[in-house]
Amino acid sequence: MKRIIFSKKWFDLYEIFDKKSNSNFYGIKPPDYVTAVAFDRNGEIFLVIQERPVIEKTKSLETPGGQVDKGETPIKSIKRELVEELGLSFENINRVAILEPDVGRLMNKLHVFKAENPIFVRDPEIGIKVLTVDPDDLIQYIYDGKLSNAYSIAAISIVLNLFKNESI
Repeated sequence: MKRIIFSKKWFDLYEIFDKKSNSNFYGIKPPDYVTAVAFDRNGEIFLVIQERPVIEKTKSLETPGGQVDKGETPIKSIKRELVEELGLSFENINRVAILEPDVGRLMNKLHVFKAENPIFVRDPEIGIKVLTVDPDDLIQYIYDGKLSNAYSIAAISIVLNLFKNESI
C-alpha cells in the first residue's frame, strides 16, 4: 500500500508499506524529467551552463532539459526546453531511452532524447549560457569535473554509444 503523506508543487512524498520487510519505505515523486543530447550541424554537442542553487553551483554544465509540466508529454516538454535553454528547435528529435533516476528514493522517469538539425528560434532564456563541445572532448570534461551531472553523462553515453556507427 502506498499513500501521499506530503505534497508540494515540486514533488509528492509517498509512504510505501512493504509486506516482505513489514516496514515503511519513502519515495519522492517529482515530475518526470527530460534531457536531450542535441547536436549542431557540425556534430558538436550543445551544453548549457546555469545556476543550480540546490547543489550550490553557480555554473553547472549540463545537457539541456527540465521537467515534464502538467499536461505535457515528454516530447512536448523536450521541445519546449530546447527552445527555452538553447533558443533552438530541431528538425529531428527521437527518444532513445527512459531511465529511472534513483530507484531507492525517486519515483519518476528520465526521458532521454537525441536532437539533430537545429533551427534558430530566439535567444536562450536569461541566465543560461550555451556552448558546443566536440564529443571527443567530453571524457576529459568528465575527468576534470567540469561535467558532473549524472543525467547528462548517462544521456551522452547512451546516445554516443547507440549511434556511434551512424553519421551525426
